[in-house]
Amino acid sequence: MGIAYKQMGQPSSGIRYLKQSLDLYEQLGDKKASEIKIELANLFNDIGQGQRAIALAKEVLESIKPTENYLLEPLAFQAMATGFLLQGELDAAIESYLIAQNLALGQTEVLFNINNYLGTALLKRKDFFKHQASLAEGEGYEDEGKRLKNLAEQDHQSAFTIFISNAELMKKHHFSNLTTIRTYLNAFEITSDRQYLTLAENLLAAIPSSRSKAEFLINLAKFQDNPLSLLEQAKAISESINDYRTQSFALGQIGAYFEQQQQYPLALKFTQKAQLVAQTGETDNSLYRWQWQSGRLYRAIGKQEEALASYRGAIASLQTLRHEIATANLDFQLDVIEEIQPIYRELLSLLLNESDNLNNQQVREILDIRNQLELTTLQGFFGDACLELQQQQESKTQKRLQPNVAKIHYILLQENSYQILELPNGSFRVFSLKIGKADLEGKLMKWREMLLTSRIPRAYEPLSKELYTILMGQVAPFLPLQIKQLVFVSDGLLRNVPLAALMERDQFLIEKYAITYSLGLPLKAKPSSNSYDSIAFGLSVESDYFPPLPFVPEEINAVANILQGREFLDSQFTEKNFKTQIQKNSRIIHIATHAIFSGSAQDSYFQAYDSLISLGELEILLRRSEGLQLLFLSACKTASGNERSVLGLAGVGARVGVPSIVASLWSVRDETTSYIVSDFYLTLRGGASDIDSLRQAQLKMLQLYPHPKFWSSFVIITNNNF
Repeated sequence: MGIAYKQMGQPSSGIRYLKQSLDLYEQLGDKKASEIKIELANLFNDIGQGQRAIALAKEVLESIKPTENYLLEPLAFQAMATGFLLQGELDAAIESYLIAQNLALGQTEVLFNINNYLGTALLKRKDFFKHQASLAEGEGYEDEGKRLKNLAEQDHQSAFTIFISNAELMKKHHFSNLTTIRTYLNAFEITSDRQYLTLAENLLAAIPSSRSKAEFLINLAKFQDNPLSLLEQAKAISESINDYRTQSFALGQIGAYFEQQQQYPLALKFTQKAQLVAQTGETDNSLYRWQWQSGRLYRAIGKQEEALASYRGAIASLQTLRHEIATANLDFQLDVIEEIQPIYRELLSLLLNESDNLNNQQVREILDIRNQLELTTLQGFFGDACLELQQQQESKTQKRLQPNVAKIHYILLQENSYQILELPNGSFRVFSLKIGKADLEGKLMKWREMLLTSRIPRAYEPLSKELYTILMGQVAPFLPLQIKQLVFVSDGLLRNVPLAALMERDQFLIEKYAITYSLGLPLKAKPSSNSYDSIAFGLSVESDYFPPLPFVPEEINAVANILQGREFLDSQFTEKNFKTQIQKNSRIIHIATHAIFSGSAQDSYFQAYDSLISLGELEILLRRSEGLQLLFLSACKTASGNERSVLGLAGVGARVGVPSIVASLWSVRDETTSYIVSDFYLTLRGGASDIDSLRQAQLKMLQLYPHPKFWSSFVIITNNNF
């Protein structure tokens, strides 16, 4: 019955039934319990719960007897490998598939199935390596980019060999089952040789109706110029077996086809049917797709209110899937940018179309949607649903800003960008920037490059002034005279540039205002402390990955002297020492070493004397440092073209409750960094806030070294509610 429910597209019912059966067989001590655990693991994999599948597969491997190994062991390793794949643990997945492959050498059909999964895992890792190579090359690490490209090519060739070998063997032996069809489709996708597509189509026509057949028909439809016939077949099959999930996808894809043909009434008809079926069955994870599709269709025919209702419904459905979005497989996490973000941004675009006539309640809805998008993106960055933001209940009452603080929210959309000015009296003003996301970010990338070089002393000025006009020109006249601090809640690549270096005539923005960056999310603040208990870590020597930082000893010594704290330099800055010392509840932690912040927690790290420590590991350690008020990272570098790099650093602060993080957007390997750091801590020790201390240190450096390269890279990211 459990498998029957699976075939009917009702995995929750299948899991419930299999659990009941498992309890019975375990009480009887029957060896069939291991088989049921494997089926359960496969069902958990089907619904994206890889962690539970891994646990069940491990139980089977620990409990099966030698006489059972021949049949069950490869299946258990296969289920475990698929669980790893869903968790994004590609190396572990491939290793487990290879073990399963070895164990299944005498079981032809099982072996072919494992090979299909192994090839798919290799292609996923290939895509991962290509993505990493692109990031490395974008940051100037050509050798690392080349190495990663070679690894990607190796995985592609391995997958190619597996798929073609599988397909040719099946042709030779005239296999005609679902595994064969999957093999032919894999071979077609990797070679584009239509003979394999034809073989798959011919085999599928002869196979009895089932959920798997309907799913293959939907998959085959992607490769047809006119997919309607195949999609109608899939719809008919899924209706006949009461498989709501597959029926929903078939109807939704028919709607998508008519959307592409701009036949909007027909597209809406099938999309609404897909929604209804998704709501009827256990298909929560597809409902948002059809609500989004409805929103696009209503928008296309000019029905604004219906479009808004559909988009709001899609986002409400996504909120119920927050855990799945965060913990799903690597492809799905990457789709946070490609698939999930557009839903939020398209709704924001609809709401902001009337930006001249928005009341405070409408603006608050816009900011709430923006915050939901930020939260979802952060969860994708960290790959879990444990973003303990401890959002304040009182945030519902819209706490006002301090009298001298203004907050500027940016929302970058494809066709236009907007800024929302939030003032201490609780009022909002919305401005259209009249520039799309791509054009604005192109200017920001070019500006950052100019700020990084001092060879042509004032080359950055034209863009500093142009960007001031775009980003501050409209809002500046509405800033009351008492405003002394600007809190920027940025979006996209705006997070990766120093807004302090914007120029109005000959004056930098930092000369007029203290500047902070914020996620904009309402957080529960830690109790403040007047203690200056500190610990400083520094690495000045060359490592396998980075050149030396010759002025770090001077910087670390200054921090320790000013704050009367502990210091760990070079060989003392080991991973073990760091992990031990970080738990001693210092108020201030200062780290002066090479650090790279990129598009995910796994790809963001800093260099200790004997190892690299990832951003994820740092977060775990900081959770144990309860009194932490300030984290200072003085030699880090953010990935200039990756909009999630600074977002991830801010996310660490939010997740562990650190009120302030000071970090550099790029590393300056000369004495100016140690000057800024010393001045910052001297001012802080004198009783100023961390925000004012950074501003004063930067203003002092500006007088000595006017080029922004030397002083503007430091930004302060705050999680306070001002």
